[in-house]
Amino acid sequence: MLFEEEDIKGRSKEYITELYGNPYGVPTFELRRTLDWTYTILKSDFRHAVVSMKNGKAVGPGKISTEVIKALDEVGIDVLHEILNEMYNTGIIPRKMSKSIFVAFPKTSGAIECGSL
Repeated sequence: MLFEEEDIKGRSKEYITELYGNPYGVPTFELRRTLDWTYTILKSDFRHAVVSMKNGKAVGPGKISTEVIKALDEVGIDVLHEILNEMYNTGIIPRKMSKSIFVAFPKTSGAIECGSL
């Protein structure tokens, strides 16, 4: 059992990394090789990701809600898809988009194991 705040934070970070990390170090979406040697996130995969997003989640640092992204028309989806591919290929990602905030809420009262969070 951990009692020190720094120890608890460290274990929480390990648990979140283990839970959500990608052990293969490669994207989990399908990529298509193009003639100019860049990769493209397929629009069909992007649309599927947008449709699969859950409503009612808290907004991140960019202040864009899931509902706003889902409400984009075809032109908006095309523009966002193009921007995301550009970020993926250049590696230039706005600071606000590279942050994730995890807040662990215990499933049970007095949880002492990470799996119970």
